[in-house]
Amino acid sequence: MLPADAIPPIKEHPGEFMIRKAERLLPRSTRRKIPEQAKPVLSNALGLGYGTTFGALYAASRPETKRTVGEGALLGLATWMVGYLGWLPATKLMPPIWKHSPGQIATPLAEHALYGIGTVAGYRWLKEKGPRLNRADQSTKKCSRNRCPILTFVSSVFVTRAVIQ
Repeated sequence: MLPADAIPPIKEHPGEFMIRKAERLLPRSTRRKIPEQAKPVLSNALGLGYGTTFGALYAASRPETKRTVGEGALLGLATWMVGYLGWLPATKLMPPIWKHSPGQIATPLAEHALYGIGTVAGYRWLKEKGPRLNRADQSTKKCSRNRCPILTFVSSVFVTRAVIQ
């Protein structure tokens, strides 16, 4: 368990916030049909979707170059920045970053860096070692450009779940 000064001052779980906002857009009769047990599952799915989206964008946008640990850390930093400097304060789910303690900044920053490193490592592994999974051209033993983003998306689900959640 993390010490209190290492936990970000988030007011509400972002997934729960998004579900609450989405429910308000639905007609009352439809809202009543959503089982309460589904809400935590949907909330976690939104968090996974957030992390996997960054993994898929990374995989789809990278040129055919060697991926490095530093590049993974940058991916994690970018993911952190979009949330902690962008939409979380904008939605008032979290105070601006300058109101956080150093530990409240460092802990999630490190978690997101690990997420990025894990995502890039997963991408590299799939690209180099997973040709059968990717149904690659067997003559080159490399995954095709249009298949690796999909597999990176899937692999980053597991990385995101383990690191950020």
